[in-house]
This record gives sequence, structure tokens and C-alpha cells, in this order.
Amino acid sequence: MILWSAAVILTAEAEREEKQMDQKKIGNFIAKLRKEKGMTQRELADRLCVSDKTVSKWECGNSLPEITLLGTLCEALDSNVNELLSGEKIVDTEYSKKAEENMMNLIADSRKNGKAEFIFGIILAVVLIVLLGLGVQSFGGGSGVKIGYYIDVPSLFFLLLGCLAFGMIAVEKTLMGFLRVAEALVIPFSVMETMIQMLYVLHHVNEITKLGPNVAVALCSTLYALIIYVVVRLIRFRKERQKVC
Repeated sequence: MILWSAAVILTAEAEREEKQMDQKKIGNFIAKLRKEKGMTQRELADRLCVSDKTVSKWECGNSLPEITLLGTLCEALDSNVNELLSGEKIVDTEYSKKAEENMMNLIADSRKNGKAEFIFGIILAVVLIVLLGLGVQSFGGGSGVKIGYYIDVPSLFFLLLGCLAFGMIAVEKTLMGFLRVAEALVIPFSVMETMIQMLYVLHHVNEITKLGPNVAVALCSTLYALIIYVVVRLIRFRKERQKVC
């Protein structure tokens, strides 16, 4: 399992570096064309109705222009989409070949995004089913042994959340993808899990003296989630600042 995880991470890192090299090439090409036109980043940004920081990220190779902006960007730089996606001027003899390569890259990216959404949906469904099962089992009648007696629900919750985030990073191949997933889901899932525990406590704890400690334990996962959210938010903020040249 450890070797498999290491292999996934190494593969993801290699693909991420390759993708960054392509973005860097495109970014350098955008910067070159902009300077040839005698425009500043602010002037180009105004023509595209974006911020100058967005243009800076493009030219630094940290992100790519949105598809909806490609036409306007090419018009502003007196270029075309094929050259822009190639990151270089294309002679007539190579134009068809480059166009085919760029089209294949776009198709591959589209399929990868579709795969990411599919895996995200599957893992999300598994998490919800397990959490729902914990709630049903907690309130289930009969003399059967309840699963809550043997499973630490907060630990299980964060384990599932970690699996979800790891599944997304294995698809997206980026640390920022992991951070986005963790930041978006940690609070909602912790609230859901806390509500399940609170209902369990209110249903099973009859002595008033034991109610307080049990409620405090039920709220722990929300506290953990808030701490994780703040840490992830700070990491994302730091990473985004480092991306700006």
C-alpha cells in the first residue's frame, strides 16, 4: 500500500511538472506577444476585462486563460488559438500538425476532468452512505451490537475525508486540487457528523450529569474541522501568493 501510494504521488508529481512546463511556455509566449504590441499587463487585462494579476499568472505559467477568453486574447495579441496553445509561432507546413496535437490535448484534459467528477461522485456517495449507516445503526433497535461501540466516528470521518481528498489529488495531480477539496468539504462533513453524534447522545444518554461530557465529545470533530480549515486556508493563501511573480 505504501509503495502504491508513493508511485501515485511520484507519477502525479512528474505529470504536474510536465504540465507546468507547457503552461510556462504558453505564458512566456503571451508575455512576448504583449511586449511586442507595446502593452502593459494592466492594458491587456483591461481589454480582456480581467485583473492584471490574472495576466501575471498566465505569463508566469501558473494558470491558463479561460476558454471563453481565448478568442479575445488572440485578437488583442494578433495571434491565433493554435499558436497560443502551442506557445510558439507556427509556420504553414507545421500548422495542421500542431492543430491536431492541441486538439488531442484538449480532448485529454476534458476526459480527465470528466474522470475527476466521476471519481468525486463515487467517493462522496460512499462517504454519505457510511455516515448514514452510522446514524441508522446508532438508532437501530434490537439486541444487536451497534457499530458505534467499536468505531471512533470522528476518526472514521476524517479517514474518509482523507481518502476523498487523496482520490481527488490522484486525479487532478495537484496539491492545490487536494487543498480545494479539503477546504470545501471539511466543515460541511464535520457538521453532518457532529449532528449525527448529537442525535445519538440525546437519544441514548438519560443522565443529565453525563449529557455535558458527551456533547463536548460530539463537538470535537467540528473543532478539529475548524482547525484543519484554517490550516488549509493558510497553506492555499501562501501557495497562491507564491504563484504571483
